[in-house]
Amino acid sequence: MGRVEDYDPAEDREVLAGHLGLLPEADRVLTLLREPAARAWSHYQAIPWPREPLSFADFLEHPVYGWCARDYQAQWLGIPPQAGEARWKPAVAAGLPAPAEVVAAFLDLERAATRTLDRCSLAGTMERADDFVLALGRLLGRRLPPLPRINVRAGASPPPEREAALVRRRSPLDLALHERAGRALDVALQELPALPPEPVAALPYRHTMDAPLCGTGWHARVHTPDAGWHRWTGPGLRSSVRLPLRLGGPARLTVAIVSACDDAAVESLRLTVQGRPLTHALEPRRTGVAAVADAELDAAAPLELAIDVAHVRPLPDPGGLAVGAIALEER
Repeated sequence: MGRVEDYDPAEDREVLAGHLGLLPEADRVLTLLREPAARAWSHYQAIPWPREPLSFADFLEHPVYGWCARDYQAQWLGIPPQAGEARWKPAVAAGLPAPAEVVAAFLDLERAATRTLDRCSLAGTMERADDFVLALGRLLGRRLPPLPRINVRAGASPPPEREAALVRRRSPLDLALHERAGRALDVALQELPALPPEPVAALPYRHTMDAPLCGTGWHARVHTPDAGWHRWTGPGLRSSVRLPLRLGGPARLTVAIVSACDDAAVESLRLTVQGRPLTHALEPRRTGVAAVADAELDAAAPLELAIDVAHVRPLPDPGGLAVGAIALEER
């Protein structure tokens, strides 16, 4: 575990989560590794084949796709990215020409990937995602919502055993890195301080989108002169936020909606607070509308708000509603 003690919870930083490689400009890196055969199987199933899909066995032998099952995660960790999005890795894996510094890193992949993993502020495995979220919350100094399962198919089958064994033989570095990440997560759970209870506060409370947001299903914050700070929901249909305190009693919730992908998305809006659906009304504002609802808050429960819409549209990334301030006041 590298330099966890250097983290300052007061720093106002954006956190981007997703299928990302190493970013040269990133101040801190978190990583989750997956068992290599399960990762390759998931990759294979996610490809939008233009015609008849390859079998998984043919996928593993394919001259372009096959590199995805040969120490794939070690390559992401060990090969330094170029400026911008690094999409040259298949060429390197196939032995095609590449920048000299890339080739040098690829030849000593084990050392480079291990060094990167050990420098991560937090590392773990996808099989222990809930433990990772717990450790991340303790690293950040605040409680986090559960990790949403937005890329999981119900009843998904495991990879065929013969092909799974082949992936593992071809990915010895990924197997070792996966085990190392699991040990790093164990160390983090042992050494990071326990979280204090969330403070109980009195109404009113207001959360603006220039402040750090703890939630899932949001894009990065945006500022415009007319709307001020706001965040688009997406790319999925549900966005949630966990506010850093406990509130109790009758309250009026106001969610500012400064823009939307279309009117139908606004009309489809559903609000849930602390797991209870709310009936809301839409009220016009100078910019956009506000969804206003009455709620009964339980100070013994986490203060979580969920926003659901029926659809999203590319804006250019998939988004539903542009949400501004979230306010709670006495009623």
